[in-house]
Amino acid sequence: MPGSGFPVLANYSDERNFSRPMRSKEAAIYCGVSLHTFYHWSSLGMIPSHKPNGRVMYFSKADLDAFIFRNRNTPDYEIAARLKEVQK
Repeated sequence: MPGSGFPVLANYSDERNFSRPMRSKEAAIYCGVSLHTFYHWSSLGMIPSHKPNGRVMYFSKADLDAFIFRNRNTPDYEIAARLKEVQK
């Protein structure tokens, strides 16, 4: 499993097809977190899931991407550029 931070997908791109719905283990790998952490996030309702048969949960790449990128930190250079625009 990759270390902390953003997922390193290069290790997994040859083995997995992330374009189809993923089960929990694949989704955890895609997000770069442990299966335990992923289950915790899922149980808190932080990540949208689908249960077509009422038992097995599936996750879409689009939902996982939205979750991963939802709280973007704006870098200082972008803040400075916005300030310059406002001060004009």
